[in-house]
Amino acid sequence: MAFENTVLVRGDQGYRISPEIKAFTLRDLGFALNNAGAFVQTNMLEPEKGFSASRKLKITFTKDLTAFKISLLSGNEAINIDIFSNPKDKVLVEQYRFFMKQLIDRKVIETIS
Repeated sequence: MAFENTVLVRGDQGYRISPEIKAFTLRDLGFALNNAGAFVQTNMLEPEKGFSASRKLKITFTKDLTAFKISLLSGNEAINIDIFSNPKDKVLVEQYRFFMKQLIDRKVIETIS
């Protein structure tokens, strides 16, 4: 998945980068810098399973904060998954929405109507 300034998550709504985004806010939220200078955060959607087995929400912002990508990944981070189509994944959707709400509340991203 390529970096974009707006991202549509399969099964969910779209998001775009807030004009008020700040690097220090990303650091406060737990984002780390990778070797390329991008801000990356990987959150477990199933914390009871441990990091390696849990399905994950991975969000990456470019170092200049002009583009980002959102991935919902399997436990081994090999494939993108859809947590919205299976009613059994309701808890995963709640966790996902919690993480996304934090980013919206801190003016990192905005929803697209």
